Amino acid sequence: MNSNEPKAHPSEPVRSVVRPETGLGQRLAFEALTLGVEYAYISAVPGHIAEFGTMSGSTAATIAHAMLDGDQRYALSERMHGIDRRLLYLFDSFEGFPKTENPVDAASPHVATNVWGPGVARGLTAGELHDACAAILGADRIKVVPGWYNETLPKLSSDLRFALVSIDCDLYESTASVLEYLLGKQTYSDGCAVFFDDWYCNRGSPDFGEQKAWADYTAKYKVRFTDWGPYAIVGRKFILHR
Repeated sequence: MNSNEPKAHPSEPVRSVVRPETGLGQRLAFEALTLGVEYAYISAVPGHIAEFGTMSGSTAATIAHAMLDGDQRYALSERMHGIDRRLLYLFDSFEGFPKTENPVDAASPHVATNVWGPGVARGLTAGELHDACAAILGADRIKVVPGWYNETLPKLSSDLRFALVSIDCDLYESTASVLEYLLGKQTYSDGCAVFFDDWYCNRGSPDFGEQKAWADYTAKYKVRFTDWGPYAIVGRKFILHR
């Protein structure tokens, strides 16, 4: 995401972040996330929006555009449901993938071949990401949290509640850290949507990555959820229930 991109005007379509050269898979992912944010507003799911794994900032910008649109179109509903102003939380190491020694990750095809090696997927800096999203939604509504998830998430308040969480962590170990915070501390609202960007990577196997982490942690915490189905090419989404 270019930090110099102009702020969206209220009359512009939410999907204006999608450029003509954007690949089909990305366009479908952007559209799904846009609709996911709208779902949170339509269904009056209280809480903030979060993304784990920001890289280029394109999905974060998409979410920010969708939130801006939701603020305008569902203002009355938000007030009547007593929903406070939603913030956009953005989590990333800003150093690319970590070096992982977790046996689940080590055995996965993408890690074994170093496609998902240390430093891969490094994108915008924390400052660049903040400025890009602040240009859309306003600086006071953007909360960038830099660092490794297993170090930053235990320090966050367990009083936070999220209405939508986009998880683009890829690795089992990283996703497990996110789910430990989200499910273990119950920082999700009833109806919270969870989007997994790389669910069907690693040949679609349930033995690796986001799929295995979700199976392990929903079983660990006996979480009730609705399988909301696939999105884009390798993504899948769910709705959590309290």
